[in-house]
Amino acid sequence: MAKINKYWGYVAVGAVAAAAAGVIAALVLKKDPLDDFDDFDDDFEDETGEEETAEKEEKKETLLILDDVADSFDYRNKYAIVEYLIDISEAGNFKSILLTHNFDFYRNVCSRLGIASVNSLMVTRDRSGMLRMVSNMYRRNFFDFLLKKANKELKFFLCLIPFVRNLSDFMMDNSYSEFFTSCLHVKSNTGLTTIGCIGVKFKELLNRNFECAEKFGNDLYKESLYNVVDNERGEAGMCERIDIENKMLVAMALRLKAEEYMLDLLKDVPGFDLSAIDKNQTYELFKKFKEYSYDDEGIKILRRVLVLTPEVLHVNSFMYEPLIDMSPAELYDAYDDISRLLIRKESKAV
Repeated sequence: MAKINKYWGYVAVGAVAAAAAGVIAALVLKKDPLDDFDDFDDDFEDETGEEETAEKEEKKETLLILDDVADSFDYRNKYAIVEYLIDISEAGNFKSILLTHNFDFYRNVCSRLGIASVNSLMVTRDRSGMLRMVSNMYRRNFFDFLLKKANKELKFFLCLIPFVRNLSDFMMDNSYSEFFTSCLHVKSNTGLTTIGCIGVKFKELLNRNFECAEKFGNDLYKESLYNVVDNERGEAGMCERIDIENKMLVAMALRLKAEEYMLDLLKDVPGFDLSAIDKNQTYELFKKFKEYSYDDEGIKILRRVLVLTPEVLHVNSFMYEPLIDMSPAELYDAYDDISRLLIRKESKAV
């Protein structure tokens, strides 16, 4: 494994990873990325793989750049590719840069080939077009990462809610599922739920205490969520950040605000009963809202909320890729739009 760590170069993931290849190549080779470009072409002339075999036998030092080699394959073939990459790396004369949009493949390569954390990069681009390479994000179990952070940091504590809600769906006691659903949808008790209440449920299900549940125990959950999102808004909104936790929080706040906006109109509709909605609440509210609202702008914004939020809030181990690829700008723009609608509604009420 030491040989692999020494010769295997960089793994990068992200929507703009390919744009960083030249920069990384220059770092690996410690020379101008345009130098010896003809030699690079020569190394890849033979598509049959015969020249590659010769390279291995001759021990000629070679730079390989592999761009999305597993993107179109099923999982069986992706693992075969990982085995092939291990074989190449063990030859000892290859330095390699692997670019991929597939987060699962990224984690597998890092794990199986023993890639050092400094060499596993995730690439983002800020709104000025500047590329940023972040080292070693989410290579290990994301749930463990959240649990450790959630003990003292409120935003990670709040991020546990969608995961624990999914876990509670498997419990025989429906009260857990109903409680956590009321944190993700507006219910009769949502506005009264405190951080301390959530901490109690976490302790019962996860068998652990959280310091921030005691520190912020009396704070109302919904206001705390909105405050965290607003505080994170400035920095996270300036670039295409990868952070899964921020996207989850924005989606949670976005959907709650969207439902608040719709319920403000629907509460006056004769016969409307929120408690009668037992599934797909946001969509059911939207259908009803369209029947009685003449707010075309609001309907357009609410439709965006329906498109953006479900995959983020029903996250599981197979949802890493869409969460990483999703632009935070889309979520924050929708959040700003729905917040503006709520402010406009409140000003009219005054």
